[in-house]
Amino acid sequence: MLPNYPRSFGRLLAIGFSLVALPPVIGLISNAISITQLTDRSEHAVYQAVRVTQAGRRLLETTTALERNARQFLIVPGKELFDAYLKNRESMNEVIAELSASNIDPEQHADLDEIVADEARVYAALSDHPDRAADLRVAVRGFARINELAQGFARAGNERIDREVEALRETASKARQVLYWQLFALVPIVVFTAIGFALLIGRPIRVLDTAIQRLGSGQLTGPVVVDGPQDLKDLGRRLEWMRNELINIEREKNRFLREISHSLKTPLAALREGSALLTEEALGSLTPEQREITGILHRNSLELQRLIEELLDYDAVQFKRTILRFSKIELQALAQQMAANHRLALQAKRLTIEQEVPDIKVRADAEKITEILDNLLSNAIKYSPDNGRIVLKMTHHDNDLIIDVIDQGPGVALEDRPRIFDPFYRGHRSPAGSDKGSGVGLSIVREYAIAHGGNAHLMQDASGTHFRVTLLVGAIA
Repeated sequence: MLPNYPRSFGRLLAIGFSLVALPPVIGLISNAISITQLTDRSEHAVYQAVRVTQAGRRLLETTTALERNARQFLIVPGKELFDAYLKNRESMNEVIAELSASNIDPEQHADLDEIVADEARVYAALSDHPDRAADLRVAVRGFARINELAQGFARAGNERIDREVEALRETASKARQVLYWQLFALVPIVVFTAIGFALLIGRPIRVLDTAIQRLGSGQLTGPVVVDGPQDLKDLGRRLEWMRNELINIEREKNRFLREISHSLKTPLAALREGSALLTEEALGSLTPEQREITGILHRNSLELQRLIEELLDYDAVQFKRTILRFSKIELQALAQQMAANHRLALQAKRLTIEQEVPDIKVRADAEKITEILDNLLSNAIKYSPDNGRIVLKMTHHDNDLIIDVIDQGPGVALEDRPRIFDPFYRGHRSPAGSDKGSGVGLSIVREYAIAHGGNAHLMQDASGTHFRVTLLVGAIA
């Protein structure tokens, strides 16, 4: 990891790409240099070897021609034959000069000197004693040695070509091995460099993503701290500012709820007590019309008290939604207890509850799970038709506890589905003869589900209403 991030995210990306691309570029440059050197060496070596071989073949041809001229001159001496000999001798000297200037071995230089010396004796014999046949024959016999040396030169040239080709083959094999080793070395270097910079670049992005998810889900605890390039740090500071603003808004909202709720409780208590006294005819007898009016006042005062208490309950949820107190919960016993708590309401509408709950124990917050089940069952009972059926199903898989509550009511209207879990939102479909609630029950279900690392969803069933809550619970006890 870099000791200090660059000032901008773009510069960090540029550095990352440069470092990832640097090893392959170095490898390509190194291979290009090696291939260029190998090509130059092979071109020079083959050129020299072919040049020496061709010169050796010309040397053999000229010495053969010289021998033929000398033997012809031995039989029929004449100026024309001697001139032909001189012309071939000049060609031989040119070839010898070319070979001497080439890159040949010291032994080959010695052979050239010997060829020159032997030919010089023949030339001296032809020049000084053209009429002495015995001396000419002795001199001409020297061509056997000259031709042997010339043939050796031709063979040496071919052998040199073979050696150079073999040397080039070995050099190419070594270069190929070096290329493979460089490839084997570069691949892990590039991979590790890429992974390292991916982690380095991805770390502040992941922090930002986590912070945005937490803010979106309402989890405002813990500051947003982003370590990275300056522009990402600035973005982190803006998210921290947003978090503080949301906290302040949340505090103001909760303070307003508490103050308005408590402010309403005192006059509401007086209203409730007064309506109760009137209903009980403590101040005198009432006519049927008066009794009806006081009954309405008393019922609505009680309903208003219930709504205020739900507001206070939601306010309490906001303060303790992230505090979990784990304990051992028996799922079947909990489900049976919840059904017993709602027995009177179930009997009033002649409803039945079908329970599909495994006989297991889990570790979770019993109070919050009880509140979740209570709100879901209350909602299902409220919207179920008389003689209906409610399904309470729990499924445990790995560390997930899935709670399904299904009723046979009218379902949730399409326009209500996106906001069904919003606080204080009440749907358009209300059962006949029932009072509208405060709209905080399902929001509390979602808050407690999120606190358990899960969530609450409205399933898209064909009929009725189907709520599914997923909770992350502890291992089975």
